Amino acid sequence: MMFQNRKALGFGRWWTAVVDVSATAVAIHYAAPWRNRDIAAARHRPA
Repeated sequence: MMFQNRKALGFGRWWTAVVDVSATAVAIHYAAPWRNRDIAAARHRPA
């Protein structure tokens, strides 16, 4: 990790939160097509 001494660089807890949110957004972005495909398949599946 580049910012091991975050507080000395002026970064607080918000920086880790931003990183976590960014990583989550990236994961959702790449997972969305698969999830949407599953939802579409379930929607067209006969009940």
